[in-house]
Amino acid sequence: SDLILKQIEELSKNLNYKNEEECSKTLNSLKNLLKDKKKELSEIESEIFKNEKMVSVLEFDINRIEKIKNDVKEIDVCPLCQSKITEDHREHVITESNNKIKECEQKIYALKEEIEKSKIRKNILAEDIKTNEEKISNGEIELINQKAIKEKKEQLRRVLDEERALKEEIALLLDKRKALESKTSDLSEVEGRYHAKIMEIEEISSRTEEDIDNTLLHKEREIEQMQHIIKTSNKDIEEIENNIKEISNNLDKKISLLREKEEQEKKLNEKFKRMFEEMDVMQKELQERSLVASEMQNNIKALDEQLGFFRIGKARIDAEKEALVMEMREFDGIEVIKATMDVLQERLTRTQQALNEIGSINMRALEVYDEMKKEYEAVQEKVNVLEKEKQEILNIIAEIDRKKTLTFMRTFRSINELFTRNFSRLSTKGTAFLDIENKENIFDGGVSILVKKMKGKYFDVTSLSGGEQVLVALSLLFAIQEHKPYHFYIFDEIDAALDKRNSERLAALLNQYMQSGQYIVMTHNDAIIMNSNLLYGVTMHDDVSKILSIRLGDKEQINAYNTQDKKPEETIQPEVKEPDKEISNELNNDFFDNPLKLEEG
Repeated sequence: SDLILKQIEELSKNLNYKNEEECSKTLNSLKNLLKDKKKELSEIESEIFKNEKMVSVLEFDINRIEKIKNDVKEIDVCPLCQSKITEDHREHVITESNNKIKECEQKIYALKEEIEKSKIRKNILAEDIKTNEEKISNGEIELINQKAIKEKKEQLRRVLDEERALKEEIALLLDKRKALESKTSDLSEVEGRYHAKIMEIEEISSRTEEDIDNTLLHKEREIEQMQHIIKTSNKDIEEIENNIKEISNNLDKKISLLREKEEQEKKLNEKFKRMFEEMDVMQKELQERSLVASEMQNNIKALDEQLGFFRIGKARIDAEKEALVMEMREFDGIEVIKATMDVLQERLTRTQQALNEIGSINMRALEVYDEMKKEYEAVQEKVNVLEKEKQEILNIIAEIDRKKTLTFMRTFRSINELFTRNFSRLSTKGTAFLDIENKENIFDGGVSILVKKMKGKYFDVTSLSGGEQVLVALSLLFAIQEHKPYHFYIFDEIDAALDKRNSERLAALLNQYMQSGQYIVMTHNDAIIMNSNLLYGVTMHDDVSKILSIRLGDKEQINAYNTQDKKPEETIQPEVKEPDKEISNELNNDFFDNPLKLEEG
């Protein structure tokens, strides 16, 4: 037990945590923190790479603008409009170029500052990550020590419990042994008394007969008592001897068991010593591996930095390559001789010799050639400019076509989805959807409306009944309205061909769309009227038209109105304010001049 306590003290010297649970909890927290910091480091590296790439692009833009600025100083004709470049125009281009360059330089400066800040944050994070990794490594070692301490404490508790039990049993056996020794002493005393009585009997035998008889009787009684005591004592002695023998056997067993426990403890201590040595080796190996991992992290970091530089260099090379390709376009049509330097030098020598053999040159021809060459170059330059402008225009047209197609298809899909949904709300006999007639070139064809009945057959909209065509048209109209809402709509008897059930569905759909727009519907249909907010009626009495208005907010009043068997004028008389002539004129003027002044309905 002393050895185990010593080992526990050695393990507990450098512990920072109270128990294994606290150590494990802190270790998990450090691992989560390390994971977050690595993620943040990756984001910062991505941000640095992105900003460095933008810097390369901006530097290329500056070089390109500088080239344009220098070219403008040398040319006299605008390549776009073919007009002569004035000094004001040239100054304007140079000023714009300088402004662009200044703007790019400001962006580059801001980006470089951001890159420096990101690098500082990256270095701080790298140090934090390294510190956390060291803490995690130390925490894992401490967790192993905590587990070893816990195991040793448990082992110590078991040894102490066994030692305490053995001590108690030994003390009990010693008490029994003392009691037996006491009884043995009493037996010796009885035997002494017995021998003394025998001697007294022998001594008394010399006395008178009467005294002898009395004494003999008395002594016989004492002898009987002594014999009884001896007999009892013999039994006790036999029992004591058996107990002593049993106690001795038990004591031998306990001593043997104690020796076995001591031997086991010795083996366990040796085993723990080996484990402790192995743990030291593993700790050293773990530290070495941590160092290797740290070196690998540094190598990975260096490789990432090199990769970032390579990517930046690649972006710069790509930009230079693009500039060189643009410059090489000026030499389109010229044959490129693919040969070694020696072959080209030899060919150049032969060409010079051939020129020397030709002799003198007609200088007038050279002048004419120079003039023709200048004209040709001017024409060629214009052609190149036109080709470039043509290509730019074609690119613009292609981009417009692409955006037009994307916008059309996005709008088509949205309206088709809303159209199918609206038709399903208005009709229960099938589904309807829009179909592009020419899917290869959508703008060379139109859009068809197809209706699929419950039996699976497809019908063109022209083969439907009048009411079904109205439902299809309204579904499409409301789909367009929902895709691009307007504030104001007028419908003129759109429900004329609908039956009662379809009219009710239409009224429900109108009631839904009234939340996002203002609708004026000319109708004679009760279902439409019942779902409106504001009703305007035109009546004629004695060849005079009158405008009546009623707010249909109370459905119970409307139901009562429908059930009364009265004339229309009498029915609405209590609810209607009949405007005078002046108010009627003002209402008509407001209706036609500014319909948005009307209440929503």
